[in-house]
Amino acid sequence: MQRFGNVSVTGLRGDIQVNSGAGGSMTLQLGTITRTGAGMISFTGPAQGSITTTTADGFLGPWATYKSGSGYATWAQVSSGVLTGFTGSTAHSTGVAQASDVATHLTIGGTSTGVVTPEAAVSYLATVSMTDTVRNRAVAIASGNTLRLAAVGGVQIASDARNLTIGELGVGSFLSAGGSSAGTGQLYLTNNSTTSLLTIHSGITNNAGGGAVNVLINGASGSTTVLTGTSSYTGGTTISSGALEIRNAAALGTAGLITVQDGASLRLSGGITLNRAVTLSGIGTSVAVEGALRNVSGDNTVSSVLTILTPVSIVSDAGTLRLLAATPATNAITGTFAVTFGGRSNIIVDGRMNIGTGIMTKTGNGTLVLNGDNNFTGTVTINGGVVRVGHANALGNNAGTFSLTDINTGGTLELTGGLTLSAEPISLGSTGFNNSGGIRNGSGDNTLTGLITVDNTSRIESQSGTLTLDVASGNAIIKDNSSSNRALTFGGAGDIVVQDAIARQNTGASPSPRRAPAPSPSRPPAPMTGPPP
Repeated sequence: MQRFGNVSVTGLRGDIQVNSGAGGSMTLQLGTITRTGAGMISFTGPAQGSITTTTADGFLGPWATYKSGSGYATWAQVSSGVLTGFTGSTAHSTGVAQASDVATHLTIGGTSTGVVTPEAAVSYLATVSMTDTVRNRAVAIASGNTLRLAAVGGVQIASDARNLTIGELGVGSFLSAGGSSAGTGQLYLTNNSTTSLLTIHSGITNNAGGGAVNVLINGASGSTTVLTGTSSYTGGTTISSGALEIRNAAALGTAGLITVQDGASLRLSGGITLNRAVTLSGIGTSVAVEGALRNVSGDNTVSSVLTILTPVSIVSDAGTLRLLAATPATNAITGTFAVTFGGRSNIIVDGRMNIGTGIMTKTGNGTLVLNGDNNFTGTVTINGGVVRVGHANALGNNAGTFSLTDINTGGTLELTGGLTLSAEPISLGSTGFNNSGGIRNGSGDNTLTGLITVDNTSRIESQSGTLTLDVASGNAIIKDNSSSNRALTFGGAGDIVVQDAIARQNTGASPSPRRAPAPSPSRPPAPMTGPPP
């Protein structure tokens, strides 16, 4: 048995887990459990034993979830001094219009079938819980009608329940919180299932009288909540756990900060432009690096600055994610932390990555386009796919201070558009994505002015135009300081001009440059200066 004092839930998300161990039993005794602001907490009980509290019996609120030792997860309540799950207290009745009562905690379970229909133009409930494990269910709110939940209200799916939909696609209905008064409201959308969807088609609005509503997403890691409606709430959005997918540019209301906490993900879908300030933390909902911001379908744009509060991951799995800024020197991303771009599709960053000494990493098979006038000095690491530079300072330049661009196996640095890249030193150890060149001239006449150090078998390719390697002084290409020999191949249909020497440091053979076979018999080999093969 373990004893803690009182638990005060404030600010971000808390987590208390109790593990009884194999064949053992564990009881955790807590004092009172209280909460201020928009804090959230999740409790995980032991396989054998319990979590007890001196808090009075009753529903804690949608801000607290409880997962039993057997894995069943719902909101939390106190029953006889013990924490347990809460799934409502009033069961829906088949074929009966749902009565309006702000004190009703509605359960949509296996004892009823069909659609839940609120009885009034403005109907009140405290919360809605989905527990039906057999059928997908829906709450059908008529066009122009509103379902208003409690001041701290919410909708949840239990961990073993099926899909739940609020509203109908294309029908202008509304969901809100705040109860029967005209004050502010907190609307919790809690999906405790990793297999079922919680979908909100209704637009989310402020409370009557203009009380601002704050939308908060909690539940299971790996869960998905979807918003499709046009919303007008102004209290902001906090994604605490799980993924929130938006399919409407106005899904997150008209004002208030959008916050993605560590362990959560904001997904964009359907070709939308999100013009709202967003703060990001973490890598997404799982160790698979889903992305704190993730493009899941279509070409989507974020046109306001992203502020990063921790190292973050940004992922595009389909279509193109564009981080838009007014000019190349306007911040698209700000915050002094590392940024990882990943996924199998495309990301375009049109503005500045103002991340100080933070490092930038590219993973996955997609293409990352850097069009910003970047002033960071952290290392750029390309571990997969293509990084295409569209600005002379794309790889970072702070008043002539550079770091290093490290191109590893499977990665490609691509130049296009007639650039002279700032003198960023490059460590080259790749034949490129699909063997298309670790350094690749995609189009136009482009120049690299930084020293290239070859540290593995590598390829430099020009597909079109001319790639020139021209440093201010010294060697254009050197071998790394190891005893291993390095092979370097030049190829492609375009031209490559090496204006300065190719040399070693002090051990091993110099890089062994060789021309790849001509791409076609009608074109002569690309010119190359430097030591012969």
